[in-house]
Amino acid sequence: MPDAPPSRGHLCGQLYATLRALEALGAAHRKLEDLRPNDKVRTSPLKWLPDMLRKAGEHLVRARGRGPAHGAAADELFRAIPDCLPPKGNLPGFLQDGEPDRFDEGYRLRMAAYTAAHGALLE
Repeated sequence: MPDAPPSRGHLCGQLYATLRALEALGAAHRKLEDLRPNDKVRTSPLKWLPDMLRKAGEHLVRARGRGPAHGAAADELFRAIPDCLPPKGNLPGFLQDGEPDRFDEGYRLRMAAYTAAHGALLE
């Protein structure tokens, strides 16, 4: 039996982790612990994620400017963005009924993968 597709909350959590890790790669002064989701983004992704998406290119360019290792990691994260978007790119306006918990799960799993792959670069 095929796995069920990830929920919109889970995908939004993955997207948030990807965008925050990309931000950390591009900004020498950021720490991942400063980038954890708050209740506002967990419940209202449509209000917060579009602005973060618009800034992703800036973070990619800054990361590349920090050197080849940061640039390669940022390229990987930038390419992962489409896989984190909900179907048809429709970000939900409001998450409820357990979806904020799925957001947290998506965030935690994706950030753990990025930390395992690029931990030293994200600090």
